[in-house]
Amino acid sequence: MHRLSSNDTFLSRYWLYLVLSAVVFTRVPFLWTGYGADADAWLVANSASTLRNTGTYLESRLPGYPLHEIVSALFVPSGGAPLSNAATLVATLIAVYIWNSIVQRLARHQKMLVIAFAFSPVIWQHSAVTLDYMWSLLAILLSLHAILKQRIVLAGIALGIAAGFRPANLVAVVPLLSLIIAQRMDRRQLLKLAFVTCATTTAVFLPLVIKYGITGWFTATREQMSDVHLEPVMRVAAFLYRSIYFIGPLTAAVAGYVLFVNRVVAVRSIRVRDPIILASIIGVVTFLLLFLWLPLERAYLLPALPFLLLLMDRCSPRRAFSVFTVLLVLSGLVTVDVIQVGNRRAFGVNVHEGMVFEELHNRTQMLREREAVGSYSLPEKAIVMTSDGPSFWFENPHVEPAGDSSLIHSLSYSQGHFLLTQKAGNPGLLFVAYLKQHEVALVREAGYQVYCLARAKQHVEHVTGYAIDSMSISVLEQ
Repeated sequence: MHRLSSNDTFLSRYWLYLVLSAVVFTRVPFLWTGYGADADAWLVANSASTLRNTGTYLESRLPGYPLHEIVSALFVPSGGAPLSNAATLVATLIAVYIWNSIVQRLARHQKMLVIAFAFSPVIWQHSAVTLDYMWSLLAILLSLHAILKQRIVLAGIALGIAAGFRPANLVAVVPLLSLIIAQRMDRRQLLKLAFVTCATTTAVFLPLVIKYGITGWFTATREQMSDVHLEPVMRVAAFLYRSIYFIGPLTAAVAGYVLFVNRVVAVRSIRVRDPIILASIIGVVTFLLLFLWLPLERAYLLPALPFLLLLMDRCSPRRAFSVFTVLLVLSGLVTVDVIQVGNRRAFGVNVHEGMVFEELHNRTQMLREREAVGSYSLPEKAIVMTSDGPSFWFENPHVEPAGDSSLIHSLSYSQGHFLLTQKAGNPGLLFVAYLKQHEVALVREAGYQVYCLARAKQHVEHVTGYAIDSMSISVLEQ
């Protein structure tokens, strides 16, 4: 009778499928908790629903994410959040599978690399949500895989698709071009990759070009982003804080220590033009520089993760990489913060739930608040600040667009707020993302009492610059 050798055990043969099964099992709780904690996910759902129901392309936000909005139109109207979230989960599973194929060719710590990738906190957080991050990352991995097989045309198409899902990720062309150079391919392959990538990117952005024109597209994008102002000091602080918490402070400390101690390995690899080391370093640096320009969300760094993992694999002994992997996974469940979050943020040690549990908590809380609209006992004329747009009103049966009035008209067009009434037919109960200080005075003069959802308080104070308590605004607890 044939016996399985130690290298041919059940676990060795089927471990990837066990990992994929674990990915599905750990993401199931997210499927039925709305489109996501990020308001952008609900914007995408609204865009997808509009496209499917009217045939009109309404970008979720500029500069536009056309491929994700078009793909989401296949799922959102048909099955709502569960189906569209499940589609992202399928994209994640394919990404893990492609990543496994890549590391089988390149890496030393292959199994740990797959686990680190599949259960890294940012991937975990965004693998069952109606956002574009994992779709774009999948396309980048496909492009990397194609280059390793010297299939440059396919790599260019995949990279253009990655940009169609998330435009900023077009910068992935930089490390991928460096990989072609380091592999000493024919230089004509560089031009081929650049040409095919540009052609594909142009094709996928045609809906926006047709709608706005090239000049109008750039102008509209600039106007939408005009309210994003970060002073140099705040920009650097946000960059450092969110970069560290992208993988967790303890994980970042281990990574920094390992790379410093083993810097000779990296230097030697650079001197001999090791393609993977060079592309990995360039990939990490490229996305860090992009993030420095707009350090708003940790997930913006997601495309840097494969390059960071490959760099760590080449520079880490097995034990050190094991510690790195364990800390990386655990950072999604619990983290040690240097910021205490209360009514006001302050410095101080704060051990709290990691971003995975935080995502689930925020999504659940958001659904509770949407449902609570029907049970509010408020005065006949009241305005409630929610801090959210579509994440509050999209597919919410308790609210509907507000009727026309001079007050509603002035607020809607002065700040672009979303105003709603209770669907039961109460035109005096309005919901708005936020009110600026002079607008609070304006609505009070019109006889409205002002309230703020508890979850929205911190965001409203950050956006408006005033303290809720100092304005005698009542907070609605859930």
